[in-house]
Amino acid sequence: MCTRRYLLKCSRFRLSSVEHESRTSHRYAVARNRKAAVAFGRVLKEVRERKNLSQEELAFRSGISRTYPSLLERARRQPSLTVLLAVAEGLEVRPDFLLNRTIEELKG
Repeated sequence: MCTRRYLLKCSRFRLSSVEHESRTSHRYAVARNRKAAVAFGRVLKEVRERKNLSQEELAFRSGISRTYPSLLERARRQPSLTVLLAVAEGLEVRPDFLLNRTIEELKG
């Protein structure tokens, strides 16, 4: 037998279609961001190794924390615009080069 109190209690645990759609789109956004972070990390590592720089040397040249390049390369962090500019300067490449290579990595 369903009582009004039981129905109210159960309805708290059901998601409305708007809430469900919001949570679903959030999951896709998180997955998309993760893919972008992985692609950027691959590009960063490739360019850094091509320039024969260690992560520590890149950090020093960029003026960022010593461990941050590792976090970027392993997709544990996503760079802010400021960090992207600093890393590009440390690698002596244009920021749009890193971004374009990341986009190519995502497509390919």
